[in-house]
Amino acid sequence: VDGKPALIEQNETRSFEAALAAFRASDFKDAISEFGAFLRRYPASPYAASAQYWLGTSQYALRDYKAAIATQQDLLKKWPDSPRAAEAMLNIASSQADMNDKRGARKTLEGIVATYPNTPTAGVAKDRLAVLK
Repeated sequence: VDGKPALIEQNETRSFEAALAAFRASDFKDAISEFGAFLRRYPASPYAASAQYWLGTSQYALRDYKAAIATQQDLLKKWPDSPRAAEAMLNIASSQADMNDKRGARKTLEGIVATYPNTPTAGVAKDRLAVLK
């Protein structure tokens, strides 16, 4: 019984790392499948917010912008204090811009600057706001 929690943690880590490896290999369909399975299996994992972020980023990479937005909004709802929250908003803004929702993208970028002002992501958001027409 003593070894079981460590085993679960090891499997959890392996599962997350396998999904991330698929993403890094640009196998976004596999990454979506693996991150989705990870989140179903380990919803309370310390990796869950990151898995949610990478799931949305994989959806974005496949140009499934509506799914990417929904996935990242779910991250913001479940883990608003996650270190990934500002990046999730940036992914939402990118999806909005690619869908020609410039007003939505501008509002999301302004939200990043207002909510996470001292982050590198806020700097990126400011740069994007400057060029968003």
